[in-house]
Amino acid sequence: MYGPLLVTNLAAVATLTCGNVVQVVSHDAYADTQHWAADATSTDAVVVGIGNPTAVLGTVGGKPTLTTYDDRGQVRSTLTDPRLAFTGTPTGTSIDGQTLVWTGTAVVGVDTLGHTVRWRQPALGPPRANGNGILISEPGGYVLRSLAAGLVLQQARTAGSAADTSLARVGALVVDAGPDTVTVSG
Repeated sequence: MYGPLLVTNLAAVATLTCGNVVQVVSHDAYADTQHWAADATSTDAVVVGIGNPTAVLGTVGGKPTLTTYDDRGQVRSTLTDPRLAFTGTPTGTSIDGQTLVWTGTAVVGVDTLGHTVRWRQPALGPPRANGNGILISEPGGYVLRSLAAGLVLQQARTAGSAADTSLARVGALVVDAGPDTVTVSG
């Protein structure tokens, strides 16, 4: 059984469970060829970032652990940190050596090359890359934060931000879509 699939222009990566074995499998994004497959470090592993490294979040020994794999599927590092604790199925993205993980309640900025958590902020939905920052839906609006430190670059208050919102950038507009509302700001 395949877990959630994460796709970028570099690859399509997912977890594959067969019996008690869980593997992380990387495929070419355009051709039907497998780049690599490696054993996952946990049974609840979810791919949260693709690239070099590819980042996988799971629970190891009862603790949230981010494992990174190089472009050959070899484990590069593991990082255990309570700020990575997740509810439901986490998601994320990798940008410029950073992995941004949405835990279900917060966005966590991880320096995947330095193997450290750099920042954590409450969030209503997954982050979206936006120029030199990260666009995040927060209670009461949205905020553009710096990638490296999570510092506020711009902030806007809007009505209707709710849990499970999804942000998109359309030109100069920000579309904040929740379960019952859509707010367009510009």
